[in-house]
Amino acid sequence: MDIVTPKTSGFSIEAGSLCRLLSIALLWFAVTVQAQQTPAPAASQAGTTDSTPVELPDSAQMALALATPGLRNGTLLDLAAAAHVLQGAAADKSVDGAAFARRFLDDRGWLGRLVERYGWRTPHSTMLDPAAWLVQTELKQHDLPVIAREYPGQMPQAALLYQVFQRADERLAAANLPVLLLRLEAGAVETWEQFLQLTGPDKAPTPVWKPVETEWFSGRSWPDAAAFAKAWPAYSKSLVSKAARVDTAKLLSQLSSGVVETGPSDPLLLTRLRFALLQQYAGLPAAQKPAYRDSLYIASLIDGLQDGRYFDFSSGVLALVSEQLEQARGTGGVSPTTHWLAAELPAVMARFSADFAAVDPNLNTVLKMAHAVLQDIEKPGSSGMTIRPPRTELADAVARLDLMIPDMGYYFNTPVRVRIIEEINICTSIAASRDADGYPAMTRTQFDGCMENFLQLASKETRTPELSGDTRGPFSADALQRELAVTPPQRVNYGIGFLHDRFATDCPLPAQALPNPLEWAVLATGMAWFAEYKPEYFATPDNESRLAKMRNMGEQAIRDMAAQARCFANSGGGGNDPVNRNLAVYETALRELNAGIAGAEADFRRTTLRPGADVQLDQGIDQHTGYRPDGLLIGPCDKEKVCEMSAGLSTTRALIGLFPEPYLIADQARMGRVEICYRDMGWVNRRSELVRPDDENVANYYGHLGFDLVGRYADKGKYSNIFGFRFESPKEHLYLFAQASPEVLADKCPVEWVGTRVVTPLRESRGGVVPNRLTYLAASRTLPSRLLLGNWDRGAEWRDWFVTGIGVKPLAMPAPPDISNRLSQHLQVLYQAEQAEIYRRVLSPDAQDAGGENVSLFNDLSEVSSVKDMLRMQMMLFYPGSLTGSDAIRSAVAGDAGLLDIRMLRRFKADNVSPVTVEQIAQFRLQQLEKTWLAQPDALRQNGSIPASLAYALTRLNSLYRQFFTLPADLPGAIDEDAGSAEPSGDPQGS
Repeated sequence: MDIVTPKTSGFSIEAGSLCRLLSIALLWFAVTVQAQQTPAPAASQAGTTDSTPVELPDSAQMALALATPGLRNGTLLDLAAAAHVLQGAAADKSVDGAAFARRFLDDRGWLGRLVERYGWRTPHSTMLDPAAWLVQTELKQHDLPVIAREYPGQMPQAALLYQVFQRADERLAAANLPVLLLRLEAGAVETWEQFLQLTGPDKAPTPVWKPVETEWFSGRSWPDAAAFAKAWPAYSKSLVSKAARVDTAKLLSQLSSGVVETGPSDPLLLTRLRFALLQQYAGLPAAQKPAYRDSLYIASLIDGLQDGRYFDFSSGVLALVSEQLEQARGTGGVSPTTHWLAAELPAVMARFSADFAAVDPNLNTVLKMAHAVLQDIEKPGSSGMTIRPPRTELADAVARLDLMIPDMGYYFNTPVRVRIIEEINICTSIAASRDADGYPAMTRTQFDGCMENFLQLASKETRTPELSGDTRGPFSADALQRELAVTPPQRVNYGIGFLHDRFATDCPLPAQALPNPLEWAVLATGMAWFAEYKPEYFATPDNESRLAKMRNMGEQAIRDMAAQARCFANSGGGGNDPVNRNLAVYETALRELNAGIAGAEADFRRTTLRPGADVQLDQGIDQHTGYRPDGLLIGPCDKEKVCEMSAGLSTTRALIGLFPEPYLIADQARMGRVEICYRDMGWVNRRSELVRPDDENVANYYGHLGFDLVGRYADKGKYSNIFGFRFESPKEHLYLFAQASPEVLADKCPVEWVGTRVVTPLRESRGGVVPNRLTYLAASRTLPSRLLLGNWDRGAEWRDWFVTGIGVKPLAMPAPPDISNRLSQHLQVLYQAEQAEIYRRVLSPDAQDAGGENVSLFNDLSEVSSVKDMLRMQMMLFYPGSLTGSDAIRSAVAGDAGLLDIRMLRRFKADNVSPVTVEQIAQFRLQQLEKTWLAQPDALRQNGSIPASLAYALTRLNSLYRQFFTLPADLPGAIDEDAGSAEPSGDPQGS
């Protein structure tokens, strides 16, 4: 990766290094001139005829590259390859430079392949090793020494180098790589100096290293350490006088405070801190190195907080606290790291508590446990840990992080382990036994018996259904619930059988039941400890055979798991790894639950709100609504006061829309009702006209139809007028034939006159033969109802006039009462009732509706939770590295921000989260996990990863086999390892 220019990045070299670089340049020039005057080297010595000087970065550049985020990862891999070359050189001094250069090329390419295929893992320790913690707990109970190779977090560097560069199993190498990188970082300057000395005289690489430069170094922009030092006066002074050493503790506190108090810290501060620690570490006496190494690790952990690597921070703190505990027990003193962590950790926990819980609530618990141990180290008894020893506290913290169980006893104290427990207790008791003179009393026969028993238990007991599950199930819902409550390693075969039962493939089951990987790791680690405790008993052909069988068993287990993952991944067109398959099942279960929740919400709205309601009960009174009451008709405002017209008139959405939205919301929420009515209907602008000019007794009456249209809100029998308009027909209408009378003309609603008699005398006498008068009946000529109905929504379409405002006059209305507060409270009450009803159906197995019908969705929720639990089991079995290496993946199955399940839904209920919002959150989280999972390397998804305890136990066995039974000549680069039986030094980074 290219880096920015020194001016913008802050890179530079210490002033003293500039002279060294000039000296090296002059030396290269001299070597080049001399090479031009001498014969070319032999073919075996070269591999290149290029006479151009080889330029490899010096140790200061390497230190600065390690301190620079953009260069750090690749530089760590460079360092690991160099360390392995040095290991080979120490084992076989007859190998020439060209062979070392080829080895570096091969090793560096191998590391690149591991990262490409299995992803980059942040450097970490072997702290998360429950099997080793159990073994060391047993040993401590008998006052037996815990040897470094078997102690959590203290795997020897030589063992790690050997395992990482073994090509037999990529996954095992990948599991150990981040541990090796952490181990190497602090001593980077010393390691690189030694490596440069190997490349050529006076650290001037010979031409055989040209391919190395071309392949791995020439394409990268290395930082200018001289300019970096010049721009940092404090560091420049430290180069002149050791008394002016950079105060790294102060820089570390500044870095921590910046992250905790103000957010992302200054990148230059982190670079300076790392660079100073790396440079100063190289010249320190051994007693001072642990504090600097711890500071370097803490700096990386704090930097990880800025990138959201919360699991790495928690597990890293746990590793540091474990180291501090052992140092305090060994020296009787309290280290500066202990004081610093005890002082700074509370602020970090407070600042990132929610972030930790989002990944896994156990992170907060683990950090509290770690802080309690720190307090106990500083002042025994101050933490209140008077019952639980600090080591037990740390072991339980490891169980929370690695096994996702409350404590070690949750699994290791189960009755099904009785045979293994008894055998370990018997053998540790034998190892601790003393004769009458106080010397160890264990005999060779007893030793061999324990080794054989460890092997037999691993071969047979760890495969029993009680300890490893049964591929045949049963897989019913009830059985599944029981099995999922068990620690996953204890159900490894059940987990495999579930895949075969649930998904139709051509994948075969393993040839035999797989061993419980955790139990196998416990027994393998116990065997490794016995081997180192009594090497004189161990180095026999029989024990070599036992060790080989135990190794083969572990290797076969990881091969079988990889074969299962690979077969399922490649079945059905590929991309169907166990996680993807379970995610598909989870998505289906979630969809069914969401459908049930939607149905429950619809039921509530149907029985509680008006038909057609669209109000969102959780959004308040300011929301927009398109609601219009179904079937709303316009009738008389007062049925007792009508003018012939009492029929219903149709409404339109636009007409109803004249109501302000709060009243429409109140209507659909059944707090009140909106109505539109007419009143004061009658004939206006009336006039009369005699029917005949010569008859003053009868007349036709003409006028315009007029009425008020009022929109009102009804609430508990009380009406509030909201809007109103006055309408008068534009045309005059003959509305009545009746007696010519001022009384009739004055009556705007002459309904009572209709049918009355009107008598009018004739002017001429009829001689008494016929009547001399005429009698008429008053009659309506135009009825308001007919006129209105004929022109309301047809004809002249007067209805629309009230919407457009044309032809009508607004009425002055008194301000209606403010309903906003009451409406807001009403919506809140309905919202709470809706939530309660939906959550009741989802969380109660016996939920019934008003008719007594069971409407519970609990089974649907249980199915979602079971699939999530199975997903977690499959990840712990096939992809445990993803649960510790990816916060996003761990969060999905263990965190407060994870996939929906029963626990999560109860939290949503407590937080008053709408079920609709829950559905959206659940879908989003599922999509995020699917996206994150698909971004994992293909090789990882196809082959899986190895459980930590199994990987580290197998690494121990491989290291032991190499140490005791393989001649160095048979393994190029092999070196003897320190297999001392003393207590750990508290230096997990040392070799």
